[in-house]
Amino acid sequence: MDGSETPAEASAEPSRDSDAQESGPSRELPSLDMELDCPICCCLLCEPSTTHCGHAFCSPCLRAVMAVDARCPSCRAQLPEHSGAAVSVLLASLIERFSPVEYAARRGELAAQRTQSEAASALPAAAPLLSLPSTPLLPGQRCAVRLSSPAHLRLLHSLFAGREAPQRRLVALTLGSGSTSAVLARVHSAAALPGSGGVVHVVLHALQRARLGQQVQEEEDAHDVPVYALSPLRDAALDAASRAEAELLARELRLLCGVWCARVRSCERSRGAAQGPNSVSALLSELGAPPGEDPAALSFWACALLNPTTMHAFTCVPDIRAAALECVETRARLMVVTQAMQASLGAMGAITQAETAWTGAASAVSDGVSRVRTLFDSLYASRRAQVASQPGMMPRAASPQTNSVTGGL
Repeated sequence: MDGSETPAEASAEPSRDSDAQESGPSRELPSLDMELDCPICCCLLCEPSTTHCGHAFCSPCLRAVMAVDARCPSCRAQLPEHSGAAVSVLLASLIERFSPVEYAARRGELAAQRTQSEAASALPAAAPLLSLPSTPLLPGQRCAVRLSSPAHLRLLHSLFAGREAPQRRLVALTLGSGSTSAVLARVHSAAALPGSGGVVHVVLHALQRARLGQQVQEEEDAHDVPVYALSPLRDAALDAASRAEAELLARELRLLCGVWCARVRSCERSRGAAQGPNSVSALLSELGAPPGEDPAALSFWACALLNPTTMHAFTCVPDIRAAALECVETRARLMVVTQAMQASLGAMGAITQAETAWTGAASAVSDGVSRVRTLFDSLYASRRAQVASQPGMMPRAASPQTNSVTGGL
């Protein structure tokens, strides 16, 4: 039987061919490839982000569109301001498993684009300086403010009336009186509130830190808001030993963030606020996953978790944003954020213990009142029975003015 197949092998071969034809992906892969393309860049989805209307885009692509038009590029539905901030980890993992080579190439392309974008969006030489009563913004955070002064309204008109790209609608936000540091922010949107008499609702998106320089001389037709020169504000370079210490602090802070989020979720569930707009789940959806390799980025991420623009309940957190923004040492900022998170955990633990003690005391008081009432009823019934057993004496009904125990005596 040289060169011949056994009957079992001959019968098994068609079965394998038929299984390959039935389960082979050749007919499904082309359509699946198209389904996994980003509708904006028409390339494979990379760092995908899903919208509340059910569409998926590359997270950088969606953020770029949101900077111009806050509507879904596919169905034109209105999107929340933080759309594109969070990456769908499950969808990204599935796409990477389906096409690992192309996904790795796409990640390299996005890294190169970020480098070019950072170079193109270099810190401007000067920017209008706004002193707002709101608390400082961390890079990446957004907040809504209401402006009504004539100087602010003229500034907004000059920003939106020109032909500059939306990415260049920049202002500097002070960190407080006497501070030489500021946060460069983009004016994301501005809309007049109806019936408010000229009040404008403005959404600001913080981009990066900056150092304030000298006030720039204004022209006669300027918008009456002082313009200051800006210079970069970065953390000091770390040597090998300092870098190792910063990475150790970052690992400790990352673990602490997980414990803190679990504790806050427990407090929120006990009060029925686990799914509210100010819940920690909503905040994590906006912040996205914690940075993995950069200790400085992690320190700002954890600070934004502790001090969001909309304060979440039941956290008891000191506001450390100004201190974190002023700090130019990564290790020092990591320690400040770690201490604040530990203080918050201690405060939440004390509140939980106080609530438990209060609940226990209330339960004990209620139990004591119940026992006193039972004893009183027993003594009263016993006394009435004793009086009734004596000849010629009948218990009288207690009058409203007499005590219920002595009224039958």
